[in-house]
Amino acid sequence: MKKTLRLSLILAVLLFLWAFVEDINAETYNSFLIRKIRFEFDNKDEIKNSEKYMPLLNIKSGEKYNSKNIRHSMQNLYKIGSFSDIEVKISNVSEKELDLNFLLYSKYKIKNIKINGIRGINRGEIRKSLLSVRENTFLDEENLERSIKEFKEFMRSRGYFNSEVNYKLVKDKFDVTIIFIIERGNSAEINRIFFRGENPNIHGKLKKQLDKKKYVPYKFLTLIEEFKEELKNERYYFPEISVKEVFLNKAKKLVNLYITVNPGHQYVFRFVGIKGKLEFVTSIWKKKVFEKWAERESTARITAHFRNRGYLNAEVSSDIKTEKGKKIISFIIDKNERFTLGKISFSGNKFFSSKILENVITIDDLIFDKIFFLRINSIRVDQEVLKWFYYYKGFPLVKIETSLQFRKKVAHLNYFITEGRRFKIDSVFFRGNRHIDSKKLESLTINKANDPFVQKQINEDIENIRNYYFSNGFDEVKIKTDISPGTDKSILIDIDEGKRYRFGNLIIVGASGDQKKLIRKLFPLKRGSDFNRIKIENFRREIDKSSIFSEINTVKVKKNDKIDLLILTDVNRNKYLGFGIGYEERTGVRFTFEYQKKNIFNSYSTFSALIQVGLNERRGEVSYETPFIFRNRVDSSLKIWEENEIYRSYKFNRYGVSESLIKKLTPFSYILTSLSWYRTKLLELKVTGSVYDRLDDPFDITALNFSYIVDKRDNPFFPTRGEFFSTDVKFAFPVFNNNYSFLRFRWGYQKNLKFMKNGIFSYSVRNGFATNNIPITERFFGGGSSTFRGTRNDKLGSLDRITGEPFGGNSLFLLNLEATFPMYLIPIEDLYYSIFADFGNIYRFASEFSLGNLQKAIGFGLRIRSPIGLLRFDIAYNIDRRENVSPVAFHIGIGNVF
Repeated sequence: MKKTLRLSLILAVLLFLWAFVEDINAETYNSFLIRKIRFEFDNKDEIKNSEKYMPLLNIKSGEKYNSKNIRHSMQNLYKIGSFSDIEVKISNVSEKELDLNFLLYSKYKIKNIKINGIRGINRGEIRKSLLSVRENTFLDEENLERSIKEFKEFMRSRGYFNSEVNYKLVKDKFDVTIIFIIERGNSAEINRIFFRGENPNIHGKLKKQLDKKKYVPYKFLTLIEEFKEELKNERYYFPEISVKEVFLNKAKKLVNLYITVNPGHQYVFRFVGIKGKLEFVTSIWKKKVFEKWAERESTARITAHFRNRGYLNAEVSSDIKTEKGKKIISFIIDKNERFTLGKISFSGNKFFSSKILENVITIDDLIFDKIFFLRINSIRVDQEVLKWFYYYKGFPLVKIETSLQFRKKVAHLNYFITEGRRFKIDSVFFRGNRHIDSKKLESLTINKANDPFVQKQINEDIENIRNYYFSNGFDEVKIKTDISPGTDKSILIDIDEGKRYRFGNLIIVGASGDQKKLIRKLFPLKRGSDFNRIKIENFRREIDKSSIFSEINTVKVKKNDKIDLLILTDVNRNKYLGFGIGYEERTGVRFTFEYQKKNIFNSYSTFSALIQVGLNERRGEVSYETPFIFRNRVDSSLKIWEENEIYRSYKFNRYGVSESLIKKLTPFSYILTSLSWYRTKLLELKVTGSVYDRLDDPFDITALNFSYIVDKRDNPFFPTRGEFFSTDVKFAFPVFNNNYSFLRFRWGYQKNLKFMKNGIFSYSVRNGFATNNIPITERFFGGGSSTFRGTRNDKLGSLDRITGEPFGGNSLFLLNLEATFPMYLIPIEDLYYSIFADFGNIYRFASEFSLGNLQKAIGFGLRIRSPIGLLRFDIAYNIDRRENVSPVAFHIGIGNVF
């Protein structure tokens, strides 16, 4: 120990002397001017890019030599992360001048990882065990040593206790392939298993599971964990099982296992007054907790359960006994009477009238609590709602208690409110704002004099001011508040602005040439402009969305009054394989297979292939997509596809090619344009064909499509507020023989608004027209869960007299009215009901269009908000009864109706 301390002391002294000598040498050059600065690389490919590193230096040619600035320059270069070592050398020293040389030693990048000698072992599993080294990262010796330990640990888990792992590096310029060579050695076998513990019955059960000859630790431990779960299911909640290995030879081929089993107590729960309700308490007792706490928590949970079901006077007592290795926990429940909600009153409220508070709470709208039973949770929810209401009105100390008065089977509810003092803002002052005028800062704040004092809103104001400073070059701004005591608050916002910075240089590392050009094109700051942290964060988020890079980091390099930005990228070369299953009303069940590869050809484009197979359709598609055209934010998609689909009136086969462009105009609107060519062949036709509909006679369509969409809904899957507008124009023109020529136009508008107290009213209008010479595959169809619910899918409009199938049409009109409300009658969260009225028709010819000839339907529906989207169940009655159309239609759907 003393020897180690002596060596450490000697080493520390030597390092100090070296640093001291270096500082003396540096001092000798302090009066020298730097004539030239050069970069020297061991990687020849970097020589042509040497100029891009110059902005990272804190020194320039013509300046005086400064050792501190040189050290900062080296630190900046190290931030790039691609250099293993950096040296600085002085050359060509004259009387008052010298040259400065930065020697940069590049790290090797791991191009490939190969694993040899793993015959009989799952290659994917062994790769998952390798965490320290990854392809497309820089080589690090320490990580290599860690990877050997990872491999050995993996081999040990597979039963190879004396495996050997070595590696070999194959270098090509500055790329490296790592070849791991694994010698498995012999696997271990079990000689005997010895069981220890006090319960021989449990030993026998475990022995049956562990009756194995070959010893593979991970499988062995998996079996033990499974056995632990079996014990827990038998209510031995805290079993302890330990395994000790004793190898019988140096080669570790033979092993004895000593297994100690301590199952702990078996927990038995008894309920008096109700049937067994294990689900109330088992989750509490499964955790290692104090018994008295678990007993109290269980009692409280059972009490809350019954009080939430109208038994507001329910009482629960409990007891714990230990008998022969068992913990017996007894619960005695006296439910008493069940109550419904009676009158609601308020007391203690001085600042707000009872009428105002009635509009805040929701329990008076809960029909279920008035008809069936009063739930204690309904009361607690409104307690919290009232607290927040008072808080945002300047009453942070408000206390709200409830009391119930029971009359027969009705519980009258009183909210007793202790409002406390009301706090308000007397004045707001700013201090330390030398560069930004106080009037400008005032315009950024929500809170003004005489407003309620709300700490959360003050915090939001501080965040707004901080972001404004960040947007105007103040990257180091610090803001704190000083709030006066008393009810009338004077707020002093104290600002330490720090230095104001300009943007300097943009340095990009890790991206390809095209990707670098894209980043520079999209980068929001110009050299010399105010440094803007907010714009840079938004820029980074935008780049992240494009999935060009699996990782993108920004490093700020501060020099005097400028900030250079270093962007370090890791290109996303991931491949994606996907499988999905879905359902559509028209087509039924559908399976989807997808393959995707990012950034092909070192660009920022994606190649993908998709296959969809259903009971009634199939589709194959290959696409080339890019989120940027000429380095402008325009989504582009080139697709080649082939599809075979069945509709109610026809069946067809089609293949084609299309190019689509999507441009976002505002946060709420975008345009889509596409040019497509496709060939269609009708395979089956169930209606009388027109001159344009011929079986087994392929026809071509070349079309230009333009769409404009504005979406201001708060949630496109279940909108409660906002509006949606879309318009689409499709122009088909003759290019080749057998081409159709037509014009089709359609538009739609949807509006969602608050209705009554907690309801949503939505209406949607859709309209379209097309020229007469249009094939059946391009006509309008209507009817079904998302258009006109009074008929089955596509059954709206004229029907063939013989087959009863729809012709489709050259014009359509749809009007949907729907009111949606929470389902108060059934206490299930995210359950809603709707009443609706649908009006619409499909006109076979545009000249027949008439609003006086609309079909009408009314109906009722259920809505369930789920993780996969909005689930809809609708039943509609068609007021206009027609032949071949049932007066009642049922629909199941996913997603928004319109």
